[in-house]
Amino acid sequence: MALSYPKLFEPVKLGQVTLKNRIAMAPMGIVGLTNADGSLTQRAIDYYVERARGGVGLIITSLFKVEDEIDTMGGRSQCISRASIVPFRELFEQVHAYGTRIFVQLTAGWGRVSRPYATRGVPVSASVVPNY
Repeated sequence: MALSYPKLFEPVKLGQVTLKNRIAMAPMGIVGLTNADGSLTQRAIDYYVERARGGVGLIITSLFKVEDEIDTMGGRSQCISRASIVPFRELFEQVHAYGTRIFVQLTAGWGRVSRPYATRGVPVSASVVPNY
């Protein structure tokens, strides 16, 4: 395979980050692999570390919220907090040990694609156009 796609296995630079190869793991939902406080479970850490062990150059995590007051995301909270940072540190150290880089996908919530029942109070928007 390396002979068929030689560029795939060459390092590449994204801004200030150098990836060991051009294989990237796209973000996938990890519902059920987070604790109630939004922190990663050991199973989530193991999930990402196994991908690093397999040789991927970049992992892009599932989304994690930066706020939890407007959009409830259907009641499932994966909100970054000071308490949730410790498992991320463990994840980063283990993934980096394989030479893999990891990007954490941050979000303010589902936004325009959320269901109306998933928001608390009056939705915040730049437009009066109703959701759905």
